[in-house]
Amino acid sequence: MTVDRELVLRYVMELLMIFPASFMAIVPVRHYKRIPTKNIVVIFIIIMVVYICGGALICSYYRFSSNTVLIPLMFLFYAVYSFCFKISFFKKLYCFLNASMLCGFSGLYTFFLVAPYEKNNHERVFFLMSSVVGLLLSVGLTGCFFRMLAYELPDLFENKSSDKMWGLLSLAPLIMTVMCIWMVPNDLNIVMLGRIRTICLVALLIIPMAIWFLTHTQWELAKNMNRNAELQKSYDIVKMEEKNYINILKSLEETRELRHNFRQHILVINELANKGENEKLIEYLAPFVQAASNAPKRYFENYALNAVVAHYMEIAETKDIRILWSVNNVPEEIPYKESDICSIIGNLLENAVNAVLKLPPDMRKIHAGADLKNGSMLVIFVANPYVGTVEFDKNGFPIVIDENHGIGLKSIASTVKKYNGNICIDNSKNNEFEVEIMLMPM
Repeated sequence: MTVDRELVLRYVMELLMIFPASFMAIVPVRHYKRIPTKNIVVIFIIIMVVYICGGALICSYYRFSSNTVLIPLMFLFYAVYSFCFKISFFKKLYCFLNASMLCGFSGLYTFFLVAPYEKNNHERVFFLMSSVVGLLLSVGLTGCFFRMLAYELPDLFENKSSDKMWGLLSLAPLIMTVMCIWMVPNDLNIVMLGRIRTICLVALLIIPMAIWFLTHTQWELAKNMNRNAELQKSYDIVKMEEKNYINILKSLEETRELRHNFRQHILVINELANKGENEKLIEYLAPFVQAASNAPKRYFENYALNAVVAHYMEIAETKDIRILWSVNNVPEEIPYKESDICSIIGNLLENAVNAVLKLPPDMRKIHAGADLKNGSMLVIFVANPYVGTVEFDKNGFPIVIDENHGIGLKSIASTVKKYNGNICIDNSKNNEFEVEIMLMPM
């Protein structure tokens, strides 16, 4: 078999466009690696080298177009891609098809761009210079979409959006990929007729612009939703603080009158004690005891944290749940965003309360605590007994079956990541579920 080296080189240059496409597919899911980065790089380099060299030899021998080799191998590429990354199926599919679409667009746009130069080309592959133009166009397109691929899509993946939504969104790049392949003309002479080439060059720009616009708009909407969620979180904390403040004022008002008549009360108590009228003394002291027991407890010096804890303590009390607190060295001013710490503590307590509600009243006990070590590192822990078994996913989080339990842990993990912290979830003790969080100020 004789090999036309120049033709093989032309195919190699055209098939090299798979590298920018691979980069575009990998960047959005880079945080979801199933295997080490080094292994992923080795696997992809081997596959790319075999695909480019083998594809170039086969295409040059049989005079195939590069798409003849590429399209059947797409399923193999996706299988490898899916093996390397553990994000949900439809999110992976969207990234893969999005990269395929951008790669297909680069090939189609190159075809119209270099059409005058390709008039005398009788092979089914670009001239060497045209392939270089296509490769540069593909790299340039990657640069234009880098922000979307590296930041906006990962942000959207962090959102609790339905996986089915990404399945529907995947239809857009799939349809556009098919269109990019279908729109490649069979005859260059048709492209050069009148202003067809110029019109196509302008019209085709709609494809990447539409993809960028839709993704960016979706990202902006998600960002606004997150901002609204943050505002709602802050509002909830303010309402808890307000409720706590009202309780304090109510307690002060109840004890104000008692303090005002303190001297008279002492005389009455002394007289009843001297006469040995214990029953009347107990009856007389009852309002004082009641006022003292109703006085709001202080768990944290920080008002926002104290309000959140007081809110869940009140809920626990109505459900016969005891929460035992241990708070050390946590001052009024903390080196963290209050709403973040309130969210962490609130989520942990809510999960713990929901878990112990399945137990008999005498077993409903939660241990919770916080400690600011060395004035900067904040340690928070919550431990509670539970009934049943807990299974964990690949990220170390409980698999949620009951919709009322465990949902907030992924939200907590996101906040912990923001502070370069660590979250440890342990259920190795006898039917006790413990979450310990360590945070470092930014």
